[in-house]
Amino acid sequence: MAVGLLVGSYLVRLMFVAANIRRPGFALVAVGFALNALVISLNGGMPVSNHALHVAAGPYYQETRERLTEHGGEKHHLRRASDVLVELADVIPVGSPVRQILSAGDVLWLIGTSWVIAGAMGTRRAGRRTLRRGGERGSADAVA
Repeated sequence: MAVGLLVGSYLVRLMFVAANIRRPGFALVAVGFALNALVISLNGGMPVSNHALHVAAGPYYQETRERLTEHGGEKHHLRRASDVLVELADVIPVGSPVRQILSAGDVLWLIGTSWVIAGAMGTRRAGRRTLRRGGERGSADAVA
């Protein structure tokens, strides 16, 4: 049931993304979320590479591995021989100070989210009005 709820949460995220799909970056977010949902649903959770865990956790490796093995939630588990699409699972280590393991889907949705944020912070040139000499308002193209 927990994996079903986890996959359901990805479906809710995908619905939000679908509602905004025309905005720059959201298509990449959608692909990333969909890849993660696929890997989690096929494997009953997100497989975590032992090698990536070792690189990312550094001196906390043994403690982190034990916690993942003994108390691993429904979202993550140490990679098993029966897992599929492991190339798309959590296999990309990010060391200190972040100490995180990413999947290909994570990388895609993070890039997409950065694109969304950058787009929201950008300025719009179309329709912007500026003051012409003498205080008369006009379009940006008409500025002398």
